Amino acid sequence: LEYLPRQGAQTSDKLHFAWGQHFEDQRSPSHGWCELELSEPRPAGPWQLGQLTNYISGDYLFEIPRQWAAQYTPGLRLVSGRFRDGTWSGLGPALVAIGPWTEGDPPAAGTELKNIRTLLLYGEPQPNVPEILAREEAQMTGFRAADDWTGGAWLTKESRSAVVIAGTKATGKCWYGFSNGVVYPTSGDPNEPVPEVPPWPHDGRGWWSEGIEAQMLFFDPTDLAKVAQGACKTWEPQPYATLNIDRYMFDPGYDYPRQKRYLLGAVAFDRARGILYMVERRADEEKSLIHVFAIKSDNSVSNN
Repeated sequence: LEYLPRQGAQTSDKLHFAWGQHFEDQRSPSHGWCELELSEPRPAGPWQLGQLTNYISGDYLFEIPRQWAAQYTPGLRLVSGRFRDGTWSGLGPALVAIGPWTEGDPPAAGTELKNIRTLLLYGEPQPNVPEILAREEAQMTGFRAADDWTGGAWLTKESRSAVVIAGTKATGKCWYGFSNGVVYPTSGDPNEPVPEVPPWPHDGRGWWSEGIEAQMLFFDPTDLAKVAQGACKTWEPQPYATLNIDRYMFDPGYDYPRQKRYLLGAVAFDRARGILYMVERRADEEKSLIHVFAIKSDNSVSNN
């Protein structure tokens, strides 16, 4: 979800939304908007982001600052992105600038939006194939297949700015299989032996690692501007900093009996007040918590 004041020919402010699912075998419409009065939302959409696979959009959604957008992505004020564990969405998080209002008020349901611009993608799209073509030379520094990047925001404070992506960083050894270290084959060879499913609580198959930490990635908007201008490839920008925020977490690390394997969820930024909101998933039994960070003028961050 993301709020934006009225854009283009719109006559009212909008709440923008997007969605997806774990497996996206086909491209499908996944974005829309509605009115702020939820008793009469009048939703519009859904729309598809051009020919792009759903594996690189629809998870996090956030605002592009007005001045940056005016210079580098005219008319496009939203970022849609996603990181899917494994390599299907590329070897790092993806960011796509969009502005559905530039193609109608609203565009017709099912419209394939053409006015979009990829700002970050660690790999290359393949025609009529849902997975991104992932190559080692086009990966994010520190990429692990068991990472889980789930939230993003474009932070600004006075003259400074940064694009942040937050989520769960895999540490130590990484594998596909079960949480007790049993590896499940990924070659696709039907003759390769398949291990038995371990007993609970290690019976959940997926990407695992020895450890996890809550982490934020920081990207320089200047690097994304170069991508927008065609001056560099979508996989060339790299995080200029990472921040381990485990010390702020209520319940860091794995909890296998509760099937807790991810630390962070969605992120939201109040630009007017300099407040960053971040979800800690399943921090108190089944309940999630909201962390509130204040970005100070001296470029430091405090947590409440």
